[in-house]
Amino acid sequence: MNTNRLLVAAVLAVVLVGPTGIARAQGPATPPAPVAPATHDHDHAAPVAEAKAAESGMMEKMKADEARLDALVTAMNAAPREGQLAALMAVVNELVGQHKAMHAKMADKDGKGMMAR
Repeated sequence: MNTNRLLVAAVLAVVLVGPTGIARAQGPATPPAPVAPATHDHDHAAPVAEAKAAESGMMEKMKADEARLDALVTAMNAAPREGQLAALMAVVNELVGQHKAMHAKMADKDGKGMMAR
């Protein structure tokens, strides 16, 4: 009867602790190999500089677009009654052109635009 209890206790220990727990209790068979630090042979500064240059160019274009729009709105507000419709059309056409250019830039045909993500 004692051997049966001992056998049951051993089976329960294996089931509860599991084979990996027993192996872990005995210690690792071989020490883990040291991991060499990763080496990188590429420059992180180049893409950052490129992105900053692109952002700077985009900001300059936005300022130029705003200046053109401001000039057209100023001309529209100062236009005599008979020239107001033409001035309003110039403002609307400029807005539509800027909007289409923005969407074309975002869609960017080579897949690098904002909408391509």
